Amino acid sequence: MSDTFTEYRKYPSVEHAQSFLDLLEDNEIGYHVEKTAPSFDVTFAQNQLGEDIVIKLKSSDFERANELLEKVAIETYNTIEKDYYLFEFTNEELMDIVARPYEWNLFDYQLAQQILKERGKSIPVELTTALKRSKIEELERIEPSPVPWIWAGYILSIVGGLLGFFIGWHLLASNKVLPNGKRIKMYDSATQLHGKRIMIIGGLCIIIWLIIRLTITFYI
Repeated sequence: MSDTFTEYRKYPSVEHAQSFLDLLEDNEIGYHVEKTAPSFDVTFAQNQLGEDIVIKLKSSDFERANELLEKVAIETYNTIEKDYYLFEFTNEELMDIVARPYEWNLFDYQLAQQILKERGKSIPVELTTALKRSKIEELERIEPSPVPWIWAGYILSIVGGLLGFFIGWHLLASNKVLPNGKRIKMYDSATQLHGKRIMIIGGLCIIIWLIIRLTITFYI
């Protein structure tokens, strides 16, 4: 839905995110900012670990935000230090970045094209557009049915209930958000049906086990 705010980018702090937030405000793009829970310090040294800043946009604004970031990347090209790691890439390695636009950040994606252009290997806009479309179509494919998880869900829903219930919920409700903001189901309808059945079985087994436990406790 166009009025649903979905995670678009994540930054380690507000300071790191500020330039992007300013860009959104300058272009009148609505956003929500959320803080994730602080990371757990496994050393128990009581170090102050920062919170990640999650920026959420309306799905309908994803493409516009992408275009703005690409424009910024192009405009800042001349200010980049020449020891930036992409300048050491071969033409083939840079082409690999262009061929996989959503596996690299927008800055590196645009920089790779600019470097290729300077080397006389300019890439037509039609080609980059086609590559993006092809990648979106690839990402839209439904994930293969996770047969081991389905079996585990049925078994655990019977013997444990709760864990199986959550596996069922995952199979039924899991979504993925594409780079263009479109939200789709992760699994096919058959897998979702398995998830629903596992949740029902798990829920019933939880109730049954609770009744048995309470009965035993009451009569002992």
